[in-house]
Parts: sequence; C-alpha cells; structure tokens
Amino acid sequence: MRNVTAVVSAIRFQQRLKQLNLLNGDLSESAIENLAQQFYREGYYGDVHVRPDKFFWQDVQNTLSRDGVSLAGLNQYADSYLREIPNELRFNRYEGCVAGVNLQLEYFNSFSRGIPASRIEPFFTLANAYLQYSHQLNLNSQLSFGINLAGGPNIAGDSQIRQRYLAVASIGYNYELTDRIVVLTSDVFNSELQNMGPKSKNLSNALGVTVNYFVEDNISLSTSYSFLYLYGNYSLYEPTSVNIINAINLGVTYYIDRGFIYE
Repeated sequence: MRNVTAVVSAIRFQQRLKQLNLLNGDLSESAIENLAQQFYREGYYGDVHVRPDKFFWQDVQNTLSRDGVSLAGLNQYADSYLREIPNELRFNRYEGCVAGVNLQLEYFNSFSRGIPASRIEPFFTLANAYLQYSHQLNLNSQLSFGINLAGGPNIAGDSQIRQRYLAVASIGYNYELTDRIVVLTSDVFNSELQNMGPKSKNLSNALGVTVNYFVEDNISLSTSYSFLYLYGNYSLYEPTSVNIINAINLGVTYYIDRGFIYE
C-alpha cells in the first residue's frame, strides 16, 4: 500500500504548467518523482525554516530547472494558480493492497453495583485476518475496500461470554473534479456475535454521502446524507431492537474576497 497523494499533486502541477504555456510536453519521469518528493516534504519546511514557502518553492524551481522549466516572471494569476497545488487535494490517495493475519488479546472488566451486583470480565484471544485495497481510477477519483474478520474463545472461565466473533466490511468512493465538485461516499457494515448462553447479535450499517460544490471563487454549496441501521438481539428474553437514523445537512459558504480597513 503506497501513499500516492504527492504523486497526484506532481501530475496536476504538470497539467497547470501546460495550461500556463510554461511546458510543451510532459516532464521526465525523474522530474515527476522529484516533484512528488517535494510535495510530500512540504509540510516539514516550517520545522526548519522561518519562511517555509520561500524555501519550498525555491526547491521546486531547482527541480524544474533540471528539465529546462523556469517559474521566473510569472504574473499574479499564474503564480497563485501554481501555488494552489499543495492545498488542493481534499482526501488522501492510496494505491495498492495490504493483507495480514495476527492474534489479538482483548481484556475488559465491567462491574455493575446493584441488587444483585454483577461483573463481566472476559479475556478474549482473537484470530484476526484483514485486507485493505485502494486504487486510483484516475487523477480525480479513488476506490477503496476493506474487510476485517476476527473471532476466538474467552479464556476467562468465570465469564458469561464464551466466544466472540466480529466482521467489518467497508467500501468507499471519492471523486474530485478539480476546483469544482468533491464527492465522498462510504458504507461500513459491522457485525458482532457473542456466545453468552443465549446468543447476542449486533448489526450496523452506516452509509454516508457528502457533496461539495464550489461556485466560481466565492460560494461553496455542501450537502451530506447519512443513513445508520442498528440491529440488536441481546438474549432470548429481551426483545429485538431496530433503529434507523436518517440525517441530511445543507450548507452555504460565502468567501469574502475584500477586506475592510478601519482607521
């Protein structure tokens, strides 16, 4: 699994160089890699320099000069257009797959003072297997998927819970049309089964969609929708509970482009 956020920034920087007629063709592969390294390190310049932006863009210029590209003499629009790149991306980009298996030890102690008093003190040994996958469909969109399975016995003999099993699956899709529309979607399914005499089962599914639309340079419209489904069956003697929650949020942001000075 690789973090390719900086690589996407480097390629987008190349696109803007072309739009400003500062570049006729593509940069060399080594130049793209060197630019990606610069964008990745951009957040650390403030730790060693008083004027971090100055030194960051000097290093970017040095990288471009090896391919015969100069940023000298840019007008205010072109300069601002290029300097937007480090802050443009609104979600992290990952490429690749990671999978593994491990053993987890989980202990907790719950005590209830009442009549009669009760204590739950399980100590689980859980075998765990996981898989995470992420892929860049293009410069503007990303698809991700994950699954996690765990289960095992309780080695604390005096606890009511004998075994515990967990399953979590998630899928996400992010889409960004540069400077205009950003869409973030995700769906997470969670299942838990506990063997405690009568079996206890919990299910949940959370779906979320967020859309941000930028109108010119002054107005941003945002809307988000979330759906949450909760199912619980805790014992043979308690009724099953089902909760469904829907939420919609709408927002408008206006960016003031003129300051007011009072003397």
